[in-house]
Amino acid sequence: MAISNFYKWLGRANIRMGTNNAQQAILALKIFNRQLEGQYKRMEIQGKKAYEKARVRYDSGDKHAAYKLMRSALLYKQWTQKLDDFRTNLDDVEFQLSSARDMDNFDEVGQEMLQNLCELRLTLGNPQIQKMLNDLNLGYSGSMVSIYEEFIKKFELQEKMKSVTVRERDIRKEFGEKVSKSQDDGDGDSLPDALGISNSSTIDEENDIEDDDEDSDGKGNASDGNADDDMFDLEKELARLRKKRDG
Repeated sequence: MAISNFYKWLGRANIRMGTNNAQQAILALKIFNRQLEGQYKRMEIQGKKAYEKARVRYDSGDKHAAYKLMRSALLYKQWTQKLDDFRTNLDDVEFQLSSARDMDNFDEVGQEMLQNLCELRLTLGNPQIQKMLNDLNLGYSGSMVSIYEEFIKKFELQEKMKSVTVRERDIRKEFGEKVSKSQDDGDGDSLPDALGISNSSTIDEENDIEDDDEDSDGKGNASDGNADDDMFDLEKELARLRKKRDG
């Protein structure tokens, strides 16, 4: 029910505002995509830091810490790859939304949008990404979290999608360790007690990686100035539309 209501909302025009809900959704998705770009850059930095620290710990003989750090580095690498694919898909959804009124296919485009958002929700355990998805405000009055949950259940995505995880063999290979045939054939999905680390899709950043460089403490680079200006313009336009909508 929540999904069908969302599709109907997406296709509605707002005569008083001289716009439609799809345009609001496009602006919100553009902002969301820019935010994801920021997370992408942060994860790239964190992944490189984790990898470098893992090598140092391994060379010093602290294998337990080295394995944890390398697991984090490989998780970040997979997250950035997934995130890059998702951002490309989101660009396509924005384009489809812009022409949905002419094509009269809001249900189809709405499903494509939710498919991408729910896949991101299920595959990336990064807490910042999860919070951004929960807080995503397309202008719809209903709960996006409820829509995600209904969509995931309806299309059985929980069974089809897997969270990003790291295999024991991948960690050992990064350190040049010998990998058994069973692990190399794909039987080493879980991280055993021998490594002493969890196989969850989250990262213990407090113990693994510190946010100690300029790019991740909010100072950023001067080259990001234009992107920040664009983000401000998008947010300003979205706020204007919502203010007009609310009277």
